[in-house]
Order: sequence, then structure tokens, then C-alpha cells
Amino acid sequence: MHHALKELGWIKNNITKEWEKQIKWINPYSNETKNAMLIAANDLDQLLDFGAGSYLEGTKLGEIFNKKLKRGHDVDLSDIMNVALHNDGLVGRNKDEWNDSWISFEEAANTRNSRTTSNLISLTRYSYGIADYLEKVSQIITKYHEIIFDKNLYPNEKLKLICKTSIHWTQFFKEKGFDETRTMIHEFLMEQAKEKAVQATNLRKFANKILELLNSKYEYQKIMFEIDNYN
Repeated sequence: MHHALKELGWIKNNITKEWEKQIKWINPYSNETKNAMLIAANDLDQLLDFGAGSYLEGTKLGEIFNKKLKRGHDVDLSDIMNVALHNDGLVGRNKDEWNDSWISFEEAANTRNSRTTSNLISLTRYSYGIADYLEKVSQIITKYHEIIFDKNLYPNEKLKLICKTSIHWTQFFKEKGFDETRTMIHEFLMEQAKEKAVQATNLRKFANKILELLNSKYEYQKIMFEIDNYN
């Protein structure tokens, strides 16, 4: 790990024992140059989070999920949800691997370990919450997607400013001009509206399945897990 950090430009602070990296970027709206220091976890944090017993048993998706479910950090649960977002869009080997990975959730639920159960509940709660957010984003885009053509709300100078958020949009604008750029952004927004709606559906299906699995393992103890507004 230390070798990889050095290769990427990180420097170890011998006083704090943390790895640091100075970064610089240009604010696309103000053209102002910004500076900041990134700080990685110190060696003790790395040992606690990724040390004893944290090795992977294999590189298949299910084996990775198995480790992430046991560890249960927010970033781990986020990784699982990122795959679930695209569940319906997976094809071929990726779809098969996603389906095969379900055994990792069954194994986690079978342990009835309090930490693992808590991680599964958090995974369910986060999935429902993000699904709600994605659905609202889709609805808002669907409602307001036409206003990009309103030159009073979005004059050409403002359009140029929007394009600065993406190097691809900036290049497109330079090559195609204002009108075609408005059309391009509009098409992008329509794609996003559809994509977010599908992702919200995928996450809800995933969360429902996790909750059903969890409850099936506790029914004989007369314990029922429920999420508010999703009973």
C-alpha cells in the first residue's frame, strides 16, 4: 500500500503518521485556482479497518459482497448499492454474477449476528432513501427539461458556464455552438430522467428482497423488521 501511495504522489507525514497529497484545480465558474490537502487514514486506522481477518476469500462479486457485508462501513454498503442500481441493465456474465452473488446475502442473514444484521438493515434503509431521492430527481428533470431552451433563463453566457462543468460539453460547445449544445444537454437530461427512474426501481426491488430475507431468518424468534413508509 505504501508503495502504491508513493507512486501516486502521496507523502507520509512522520509526525501525524498520515499520508498527505496536495491537489490543485480550477473552479469552472470563477476560473479561480484552488488548493487543498488530501489526508488518508493513518496506519492504525488502516489496520483496524483492513487488518486482521479482512482478507478476501476470492475475487468473485459474491465473495467481495460477503466481506463488505461483514465490515459494513458506509463505503462498503455504497459499493453494493452501486451494483444494485444497474441490476436490470446488467447483461451476460455480469448479470449471471450478480444473480450468483445473492448467496452472500443469504449467508450473512443466516448468521443472525447482530453486527451483520445491523449492516443489512442499514443497507436496506440507505437503499430506500436513495431510491426516493433518485425518483424525485427523475420527476424534477421530467418537469423542467424544456427550460434549457429558454434563453431568458439560460442566455448564451450562462450556457457556456454550464458547459464548463464537463470537458466533453466544453469541447462540444466549441465545435457545435449554442443551439446544438442546448439540444445535446436536453437529450442528456431526458436520458438521465429515464435512468434515474430505473435505478430507483432497481434499488427498491433490492431493498425489498433484503428485508424479506432478513425477516425470514427471524420469524421464529417473533422479530419483524420494518422500514417506515415501506411496510
